[in-house]
Amino acid sequence: MGKRDIIFDIMIKDEIAAHVECIDDKVTVKQISEDIFGRYPAHRKTREGLLGFFEGRCIPRTRDPAQLRQVLKEGNIPFYDPHALVRKNHGASTDDYTWFRFQGEDLTWNDVKLRD
Repeated sequence: MGKRDIIFDIMIKDEIAAHVECIDDKVTVKQISEDIFGRYPAHRKTREGLLGFFEGRCIPRTRDPAQLRQVLKEGNIPFYDPHALVRKNHGASTDDYTWFRFQGEDLTWNDVKLRD
């Protein structure tokens, strides 16, 4: 079985900033907004690059091991997997209003926000 496609929108609050599709190993991006926070990094055009991008939007693998284990356990995630982690937290952060809405989801900013 091949790799699963990863299709999502980079959101800024309730506005779509970019549409990203990772099919096999190729990442394509349709930039919709000029907002710098919604930009997808140009150097991350492979599946590996996308996973690195996701890693920047979830708990770091270098976090205290006990804390990391607890987050994985709470998310029912068997091992450190940035894609699985951002599917749980949608890449939401307290630092900005950027988040990810994956294909098939009908979420809004109010569903995922960590702050107003």
